[in-house]
Amino acid sequence: MNRIIFLFDKMQLAFYGNLVGHERDFRIEMNAILFPREQFLEFKNGAEQFRDGLSIWKQLRNTDSKDGVLRPVHGSRITFATARQNFVNWLSGRQELVDLTRTALKQ
Repeated sequence: MNRIIFLFDKMQLAFYGNLVGHERDFRIEMNAILFPREQFLEFKNGAEQFRDGLSIWKQLRNTDSKDGVLRPVHGSRITFATARQNFVNWLSGRQELVDLTRTALKQ
């Protein structure tokens, strides 16, 4: 999970730093493609919650209190799965916008 979160930060820099920074002539168009970015941020939050839930579960899995921990861990797994699917859908939508933009620019 830490690797996913680390890669997320690299992807965010690539999307919002380098991509927009290198396409200054098309900044308005790039922002229209990349925003809103709620699904992007929800993915990172979901990954962090799941990582934290797994960390707690790992520490308590051999104790008597493990049953009380399973519900929040399971909830964080569902949160991450939902955020991951929303993120994939968001990326797919961004790709469609990029394709439409490329087609329009060629005409």
